[in-house]
Amino acid sequence: MNNDMLDYQLRNILKKWLLYLVNVKNYSINTYDAYKVDVESFLTFYYNTKSVPLSCDILSNIKKGDLRAWISKKKLGNAYSPVSIRRSLSAVKTFYRYLAERYEVKEDVVVSFSLVTKTKSLPKSVNLQDIEILLSSVNDKLEWVKIRNQLIILIMYGCGLRISEVLSLTLSDFQGDNIKVLGKGSKYRVIPVFPQIRSLVNKYVDLCPMLSDNSMNTKIFINLQGAPLSRNSFANYIARIRREQGLPEYVTSHAFRHSFATHLLESGAQIRFIQEALGHADLSVTERYTQVSKTNLLLLLRNAHPSNRK
Repeated sequence: MNNDMLDYQLRNILKKWLLYLVNVKNYSINTYDAYKVDVESFLTFYYNTKSVPLSCDILSNIKKGDLRAWISKKKLGNAYSPVSIRRSLSAVKTFYRYLAERYEVKEDVVVSFSLVTKTKSLPKSVNLQDIEILLSSVNDKLEWVKIRNQLIILIMYGCGLRISEVLSLTLSDFQGDNIKVLGKGSKYRVIPVFPQIRSLVNKYVDLCPMLSDNSMNTKIFINLQGAPLSRNSFANYIARIRREQGLPEYVTSHAFRHSFATHLLESGAQIRFIQEALGHADLSVTERYTQVSKTNLLLLLRNAHPSNRK
């Protein structure tokens, strides 16, 4: 984003808001990056409609038509998914609330603006057969890399973690029979872990030449250069195997998390326990799956989950 698009005050306000997201709101680095891109994209669009540097006064006078035009441009050519567009609008609303609280910018038009809602479709889960095909197709030349990739898949499916949560794990997060997970909003949750996964973690640490028992607070999933493995790198890896094995397009990193929830629910788990395991702040997000009968989460994770049945 070109700094000339904003006046001096608004440039400084934007910088302060970005720091506020991290230091006060405790947003994750992924949410921070997304909100930064979203708001800068919005400001760039709005500047192009005004052709003068934006100021707090100009932002106060925004009309719903301006927001509709911005949303329409994002929808053009299906460049952005409905989820991305909703997140973009949420980011702009967050920015406007900040402006209203501290700089008396009028927020009503933006905060009250809503998108036409459509029924949310539940992302498809991966069936057990396709998961087994994927795991058996992990055949990297280096044994530690092979175990690393299998382990990431097993943790996503066996524990319901997001790929970003898995790649942030350190040895100190594996605490006996549990994993301590840092989720969205910098909130921790504790998830039971299968003995098979815990055993595989120990084997991976022993074989990886760049890890040791002293690497307690270092991210354990690393690349060949010893740097933390990136989400894009692993997503590309899954996509390559998916193409080679002719698996469905919905077999992605995030689909394993959906599979975790779906298969547990089919095994009789109570929805609130699934919410706890997934780290959903809002129960309505979890309710997209289905209603289920009451049972104990710990027993379900260790005994009822399909991947733990032998």
